[in-house]
Amino acid sequence: MDATGCPGPAQAAPAGCAASCAMATALLGIPGLLVTAVTVTQDGWTVAEVVTGPGCEAARRCPKCGRTATRVKERPRTAPRDVLTGDRQILLCWRKTRWHCDGPGCEQGTFTEAVPAVPSRARLRARLGEAVGDDLMPAAAAARRYGVSDRTAARAFTAYAEAQLADLREHQEPVEAAGIDEFRRGVPGPAGGDGQARSQWFTHLVDLGTGGTLGLAQERTGEAGKGLLEDHQSTLRYLAMDLSAPYRSAVPAGVTVIADAFHLVKLANRKIDDAFRRLGYRTEHAHEDLGLPRPLHFMLRHNIENLDPEHLATIIETLDGDGDGQQIAAVWIAKEQLRALRATRCRRTS
Repeated sequence: MDATGCPGPAQAAPAGCAASCAMATALLGIPGLLVTAVTVTQDGWTVAEVVTGPGCEAARRCPKCGRTATRVKERPRTAPRDVLTGDRQILLCWRKTRWHCDGPGCEQGTFTEAVPAVPSRARLRARLGEAVGDDLMPAAAAARRYGVSDRTAARAFTAYAEAQLADLREHQEPVEAAGIDEFRRGVPGPAGGDGQARSQWFTHLVDLGTGGTLGLAQERTGEAGKGLLEDHQSTLRYLAMDLSAPYRSAVPAGVTVIADAFHLVKLANRKIDDAFRRLGYRTEHAHEDLGLPRPLHFMLRHNIENLDPEHLATIIETLDGDGDGQQIAAVWIAKEQLRALRATRCRRTS
């Protein structure tokens, strides 16, 4: 049994290094590295002692001239902290070799071996992106689990999403109907002490046929929308949106714009706010002085089918009391008729 507890003879290891365990090496799953020992520290870290495999020729090539080194200068220890096995974070204790480069005219001098599977911080960033993008874990929760800042987790997700979207674009079918809208990631609020915003706005393009993502761009501007739509101009026929000026400016010629139903109702509710505001400006009185209690303002935002019958009777009685209330009632009725129209579905009859 070797130092890792593996039964049977240990694997051969490079000269001057401890024997390695084939099963522990397979469990770690990093090409080019051999596990020689595994321990668990008192603070919960799983420490894997590793060495570079003798068959990893690329680790001994000079990064400048590409010549394979033969002279060893020293064997330092490094501790990359970005290695994961499942959800467990592993601390590598990697005994590397620093080589002399004997290439004629090469200015490198010495270099420390490395393997492509352990680039700087890339493995942890990939896992963070998967946790947020695939496992639907909030970025803050992923940051706490893997011991990084919220901003690092957000950037990891952005990089992961960009890579996934690039792959989707390569295998994308022609799109005839799409939807475009904004969304925000992060915590709303003022910038932190470093001047960086705590949240970011993005523009999202969605295939209305499959519901899949077609593109994602930072900012909620017309330029962001144009950048997302330019790859689909030849096939796109319908575009659902919130009718904001920036997104309207991004619509390609010949594309039929469909008003997003949610934003239509939102605009209708805003018209109710405007009616109350005009009434207040004209009369220079508060809602209570006009016999229109403030809660009424918020009751009109509810769907009529969700209102209690007593509340509905109060609304009708109050609004029907004078001409000012009847003007607000007209806007409210228009909003409810718009909702009824939105709920209408085409039905095929025999």
